[in-house]
Amino acid sequence: MRKPCLISYESVIFPEPVLDRILLNQFSKSIESAPSYWVVTSNSVETANAIIKTIRQHSSPNVYLRPVVLLYTQSIPDNAHESGADRHYTIQQFDQTLLDELNTNFEPINSWIEKLPELITSSDTSISFKILRFISSRNITIEPVPSSKRNSGYIYPLLDSFFQKDDGSIFQILQFLAEQNMVASTFFTRSMSCSQCGCAFLNFRESCPHCGSIDLGIDELVHHFKCAYSGEISEFRVQDRLICPKCDSELRHIGVDYDKPSIIYKCNSCQHNTQAPRVTTTCYQCGKSNEPEYQNDRIIMSYNNTSIGINASIYGIENIFTRLLETKLRIFSADSFQDFFETEKSRIQRYKISTSTLALIRLLALDNIYVQLGSRARDIFNELTSLFNIILRKSDVLTLRHDSIFMIIMTETDIKQAKIAIDRLQDGMTKLFENNLDIDPKTESVLEVISETTEPETILEAFVNDSVH
Repeated sequence: MRKPCLISYESVIFPEPVLDRILLNQFSKSIESAPSYWVVTSNSVETANAIIKTIRQHSSPNVYLRPVVLLYTQSIPDNAHESGADRHYTIQQFDQTLLDELNTNFEPINSWIEKLPELITSSDTSISFKILRFISSRNITIEPVPSSKRNSGYIYPLLDSFFQKDDGSIFQILQFLAEQNMVASTFFTRSMSCSQCGCAFLNFRESCPHCGSIDLGIDELVHHFKCAYSGEISEFRVQDRLICPKCDSELRHIGVDYDKPSIIYKCNSCQHNTQAPRVTTTCYQCGKSNEPEYQNDRIIMSYNNTSIGINASIYGIENIFTRLLETKLRIFSADSFQDFFETEKSRIQRYKISTSTLALIRLLALDNIYVQLGSRARDIFNELTSLFNIILRKSDVLTLRHDSIFMIIMTETDIKQAKIAIDRLQDGMTKLFENNLDIDPKTESVLEVISETTEPETILEAFVNDSVH
């Protein structure tokens, strides 16, 4: 049975009972035996989150998916809800009874983790995939909390530690996963943010519609029921009483003698009076001013796992890409592709009158492209399939490997002709994503004439290794 493990660092305070320990600086190495949960002791959320980041940003699912228990060495702070821990307590509460109880409570999470294929050796580098796996492993709702420490005004505490920078990418990733039905989103709240930089911290203020000055005075309007006179409250004030300037009656009771239907703004710069001042918002971060209706009205969502997302988190997020493409492209399975290849190789060897070429083309950082495209992903990948259909022939055989590598049997095509076609394909892919993402996506390719010694899997392995290095 797995046991909890304390993360030890220079100023660590040790709880009772005694736990297995691992040094914080050992997290840069491979960790084969993971605990039932990690234990972090600290007296502040900030210090604890720095340690939790080390856990969540580890590439091994055997490490970053394990639960984290945060033990505060003093009282639990007011901002404890901002920590990235699964649970938090005071160090005094942590005894053998609680230790065993947490082992039991975290068992469903750990059992889910144990089902992952190649758990010990796999390395997850895609943040979107790590986020999906994390949400799938916890049968809970991922909810945002307000925070002045993030430009967006909200954080997802359990997910925040996966990110190195506060660049708003967490919202892009969650939106993308929701659009692909990997997670289910539910309305949580709305938040206004700057249309230029996305910062949620805006200063709302009224200004004079006549001269633009923000030096405004505010006065209440008073309506006297008896004589129907309306005016500024300063007209009615006589020492500590209210006297109607029209009929000289004293106004004693609001709602009986008078009401206050509105307020009036008086500009101290140009003396203009108005009941409808111009409202502007100014961003505290970039300084841009705008009217509220021209700022971003962001919908903040909460998230749950879905059966589709759980399946993708176990077997790979590349299924998303395949689903987007296979509706319009004939993408064969790896086994079917190998059968076609063996047939083509035998045909060439037997008749010795033609040449065919095996082509591999890779689109790098595909998961980041998914996220940046967001809701446009399906339309853009439909354009990508059209590009393939234009350049490739119906006799060419296509498969998709390692989530972003296209392998193509280009029949009756020598290597010179194949290079022309692949160059056109790479150029078209680059232009497509440049126009829609304003970035230059990197593509790589390799070509080899099909002969009796050609082995697609060997070429694929070498291609992947060259791309990594």
